[in-house]
Amino acid sequence: YWTMEDHTNYFSSIQKLRIDKTSSLVEHFRRTSQLSQLLIQSLTFTILLLALVAILNNQLTTDSLAIGNLIVFLCILIQAFLVLFLVHWKWNRLDLSVDAVIKFFASGFLLTTGLAMFFEMLTSTAFQIIFEILAALWNSVDNHTLNEEDTTTKTTTYPILTLLYLILNAYAVAALIEELCKYFGFWMVDHPDLAIPVTAMSTIHPLNGEPVTNVLTTEEAPLPTESSLTDTTTITTILSEQRERRSYVSLGSAITISMIAVSLGFACCENLIYVFIYARGNVNVEMTVLLMRSLFPIHPLAAAIQSIGVVKRDIEGIRQFSIGRIIFPAVILHGTFDFLLMLMAFIGGQYSSKDDNKEDETISSTMVIISLICFVTSILVVLIGFCFYFKEARAQRARLAILDNHEILASAYISLV
Repeated sequence: YWTMEDHTNYFSSIQKLRIDKTSSLVEHFRRTSQLSQLLIQSLTFTILLLALVAILNNQLTTDSLAIGNLIVFLCILIQAFLVLFLVHWKWNRLDLSVDAVIKFFASGFLLTTGLAMFFEMLTSTAFQIIFEILAALWNSVDNHTLNEEDTTTKTTTYPILTLLYLILNAYAVAALIEELCKYFGFWMVDHPDLAIPVTAMSTIHPLNGEPVTNVLTTEEAPLPTESSLTDTTTITTILSEQRERRSYVSLGSAITISMIAVSLGFACCENLIYVFIYARGNVNVEMTVLLMRSLFPIHPLAAAIQSIGVVKRDIEGIRQFSIGRIIFPAVILHGTFDFLLMLMAFIGGQYSSKDDNKEDETISSTMVIISLICFVTSILVVLIGFCFYFKEARAQRARLAILDNHEILASAYISLV
């Protein structure tokens, strides 16, 4: 809606790139729409403007912090683009166009992050207020106003309530809202690359046995003659046409890449917030935060898991797969990951507050152990998520291949009759 450009103005050239199996990245960028070109130009202008400000600041104040922050900013972008390059261009370049990747990434960066922050702020504030009320009722005398210091004090006074608060914060505030926003961030982009064709096999789905609407029936297509079935030239022509058709396997990969692109845009913007707002300091601290967040790709992993459900519903035709079932595994993974981090931080805070009289070396060694447990457990959760995704994706790819085979046979049957 920014450029009001019709899909027909650019999509035919994108289709030609796919049919010709063009491997030139430059050529794919040249065939992008006006909106994608505008987004690229805006990013280029932003980088040049920040570079100019950093250089001028360094010249006027002899302060290298601005240059360092610029380098960190570029590293955040490069980290997201590198993952996107591997997932899309290296392994699935013909399943989704560069134009679509740019738009889905922009949706995650510009739209999804803001929505998630807004709803997280509302729900987090509501949970904090509820936490304050429960703490006051628990003690019957605590009527302090809500502020950060009081909340920190109550975490050591009411560990059970704090544990409940951490669970709600991890699963409801962070995981549920962010996964929902990423899901709708995917649907905010209307791109012809994801147009799902109507199956032309029969009135019954080959996998789930449910009726398929808008298909050709046997009444509309009479039985083929014996000669038509043995016409080698006709069959060769049909198979040649099928090679130009988007396969269901390709469409499934396109949906997965699109949702990962949204999540990478979201994660990129979130990294900028964490590095330059929450962990602002010297360049070493900022790079450490970026490195630690890059080691745990929870957002793209959760988006890939979501895509399994979307493909089941929209391509495999399992209509009972509602939005709740689609995002549920991703919410569990994301929420568990966040909860473990919050729990370890809470345990560390509890230990420090109770052992103020101990030697600093004892406290330091215990905190190292707690941090190590947090790190190892987080890696384990991410590995479990990857194993779950690859298992489901492999099984789904096999089912989509069956759909493709049925589609080829059905198209051949209808074309021959």
